[in-house]
This record gives sequence, structure tokens and C-alpha cells, in this order.
Amino acid sequence: TKPFDVQELRLRVRNALRRAGSQNNAVTGLPGKKLTNDRISLLLERDDWAVVSVNITELDIFNEIYGFVARDDVLRAVALILSSVVDELGSIDDFIGHPSEAQFLVITTPAKSDDLVQQIEARLRQAMAYFYPIHDREAGYVAWGGNQQRRTEVPFMQVITTVAFGSDGPFEDVDSLHRVLAEKQ
Repeated sequence: TKPFDVQELRLRVRNALRRAGSQNNAVTGLPGKKLTNDRISLLLERDDWAVVSVNITELDIFNEIYGFVARDDVLRAVALILSSVVDELGSIDDFIGHPSEAQFLVITTPAKSDDLVQQIEARLRQAMAYFYPIHDREAGYVAWGGNQQRRTEVPFMQVITTVAFGSDGPFEDVDSLHRVLAEKQ
């Protein structure tokens, strides 16, 4: 009921949306590093959780060869597959984050973690090859580099999953959990 300036309101709403959106990954729309780490830090004092780390190897080389558009397609597909698996097998409180370009994290319960990992690995293993042209799939690798004599055989992207449980702790902070996940790779 107060008088207000419509242009100022529009500007304030747009800026608020931009700030809120900046905490999500621009490509996948999933919560980014800050939101993911905030969610993990809430869990650290309990032990009834599991964090599934999904890492995509060779993504940087795939990006160099095929470009950022193809890389973004891979990231969006991985996000969709993870969301689908969590919707089917997870619980309502499960969380999917995208804290870094080649890493996704799924926060779930220990009881759900094995089934989630099995389905994630199976679906992503099947999907990864389809991001490559047919001639590369038939060869089983990507020939990359300058002329014919200097070409290097580059392996396809692969998915590595690791799981850390709250009972593996105590964890001092979020970084200590990330170190445990990295050591398990």
C-alpha cells in the first residue's frame, strides 16, 4: 500500500535473483561449492550420513578436444542422471551438489548409499561413451594431437565414485571430509 517505484523494485528483485542464482552452478543448476560445503558442515557433528563423491576423469582433455559446449552437455547429463537416481532410490532429504567442475556430491543416508552408488556407476558408465563421435567409440580411444606421427591416444572419460560415512569421522571441518574422499579414490 505504500508508494513505491516500480523500476527500483524491478532492479532490487533482479539483483536479489542474481545473487541467489550465483550460488548454483551455472551449467547444471545444482548447488555450487559454497552451498554444498554449507550443507556438509551441518552434518559433521552427526554420524548418520554418507557422502558419495562422483568424479569425472579426463573431463579437461575432453573439453580441449571437443569444446566447452560438449563439456557442458556432459555436465548437464551427469546432473540429470544423478537427480534421476536420487529420485528413484534416495530419500526426500538427499542432496546433490556440484562443488567443482569435475565433481558432484550426493549426501544421503548410509542405508541408501550402496544402492545409489551401484545405479550411479551403471548409468554413468553406459552414458559416457555416447558423448564421443562414433569413430572414436569404435576405436575405443581418442586420437589427439598434431600430425599423424605425433598423435596421442587419450582414454575416454570415466566416473570414479567414493563414499565417506559420518562414522568414518570425527571430521574437523569440510576440508577434512574432502581429504578423506580424495584419499579413497
